[in-house]
Amino acid sequence: MSYSNYYTSSGLFHGSMFSVMGTQFDILMMGKDPVKLTAVWESIQQEISRLDKMLNRFDQKSEVFYLNQKGSLYPVSVSEELWSILQDCRCFYE
Repeated sequence: MSYSNYYTSSGLFHGSMFSVMGTQFDILMMGKDPVKLTAVWESIQQEISRLDKMLNRFDQKSEVFYLNQKGSLYPVSVSEELWSILQDCRCFYE
């Protein structure tokens, strides 16, 4: 479920997605073109939804859920994209 609104007086666009990776995602964008901001919001929603399907540790269909369940029991294969994300996480952690 998602919500968005454009506030003409301030040129502020607010978009919100509920229950994404176990939390809420909000974005604020400034601009004078609500059509363009809405198009950007739609692209963002698509990408967040795509990432949610891969990274959501609460979704039994996600790759991260599977990795968390099986990775401590035996080696599991992950997609190149998830491997890259995990490598980045390790660098940020260190």
